Amino acid sequence: MVSKITYLWELIALILLIGAVSVALIPLMDDIFTSAEEDAVTVYLNTHESGGWSFGTPPLGAQTQNEEAGNIILKKGESAKIFLIGGDVIHSFVISDLGINSGPISPGKTKVIEFTPDKSGAFTIYCGVICSPEHHFLVYNLVVMEPDEFEDKTVKN
Repeated sequence: MVSKITYLWELIALILLIGAVSVALIPLMDDIFTSAEEDAVTVYLNTHESGGWSFGTPPLGAQTQNEEAGNIILKKGESAKIFLIGGDVIHSFVISDLGINSGPISPGKTKVIEFTPDKSGAFTIYCGVICSPEHHFLVYNLVVMEPDEFEDKTVKN
């Protein structure tokens, strides 16, 4: 007959084994649980009365932003990803000159827009859904720069 102390030692050994394996696997699991959108510009969609749209940006890569000017800045010819998060009411993210229209994005919902800008210049971003009485203030800019111009700008910032 097995004593209770034997079960206790087996339980302790099992806990130690699980702990050791977990510590060894945590660095490998980081890639699994890291958000797939960490390399995307994130746009939080809110009405003008609620502060308007706000922009978050990845720390590195071919995308940046200038929140004070309401700009998203991209490098021409390099893949871009914009992660849209619906805020207070239904919005849509439109850049008509580039043929981009997210369609409606409900509060709490997300959409990802992926594209590769093939021409440089400044393009108007706006909300394509009348979302509030001050809807017309939700106008921002997407700036696509030539690669060398982009590198110069990001080095200076």
